[in-house]
Amino acid sequence: MRASAKINLALRVGRRADDGYHSVATVFQTLSLSDILYARLADPGDQAAKKLLQLRVDGAELPVNNTVTEAVSAMAVEAHDQGVEPRPLIMQLVKRIPLGAGLGGGSSDAVAAMSACARLWQLEASRLQESGTFQRIAEHIGADVPFFLLGGTALGTGSGTRVESLDPLPTTWFLVAAPKLHISTAEAYLAFDRKVVSRSVPVTPIMPAYEPVLSGEWMGNDLSAPVASLYPEVGAARLQLEGVGGGCAQMTGSGAASFAGFGDRRAVTRASHLLRERGLWAGAYVSITRSQHRRSIFGDFPNLVPQAI
Repeated sequence: MRASAKINLALRVGRRADDGYHSVATVFQTLSLSDILYARLADPGDQAAKKLLQLRVDGAELPVNNTVTEAVSAMAVEAHDQGVEPRPLIMQLVKRIPLGAGLGGGSSDAVAAMSACARLWQLEASRLQESGTFQRIAEHIGADVPFFLLGGTALGTGSGTRVESLDPLPTTWFLVAAPKLHISTAEAYLAFDRKVVSRSVPVTPIMPAYEPVLSGEWMGNDLSAPVASLYPEVGAARLQLEGVGGGCAQMTGSGAASFAGFGDRRAVTRASHLLRERGLWAGAYVSITRSQHRRSIFGDFPNLVPQAI
């Protein structure tokens, strides 16, 4: 399964609520950049069969407790509720999405793991749908996770967990780049709180057309300035994106990655090579639709999630 990355085409942040979460209005977009999750049932004689999950991670170091293990544990509870004994699993996660970059890799990995459990344990799809199991588990794991049940172009509100599909963005190439550092979401929002004394609940972004993606007319990220004040490398990387022809570059999520739209595949590929030569993590990726994302991550479970969550 391919677990797609995302960018935030727009991110408006409001006041922090009593539960500790901030109200947001954001436009998500999935990209062709992805992690890959391989999953199979452990053979009865395998050493791995002695525990629920044996997870191997290539390309990054993850803590023992991570979004994949959280997803598998939660799905095991659902399996028991359906009267199914969850058999031990072996998973290999190939990380290609940088950690702490605001690209949603961990959130997308969680949804891929949920899908793998549903398939391998042969859980009843209609019951998963009626009970809202995927949505409930996704919201528990993290604010970005519900978006990856949907994919494509979508609007996120509330704390980001209320998601509804938008008209698809026309196929667009993006240059994505990041300094080699990890930024935690909590750290970014804390920096925002220190800089913003008060802010009303954000107004839902209104986008009459998608042409402004390339010009940056309606893009914006309220976390960008606070994060750049902590990590000047983020602002410097964004300027480098613009310097190689990226027009108006913008940070995604809580950083550290930024992106810029390109109209030409050759141009964005050349630009990505230039940024890598300068020591940045960088790549050229194309927007992917909701159906493309869902085929790659859900396979046999294509209709588990409605358009609005």
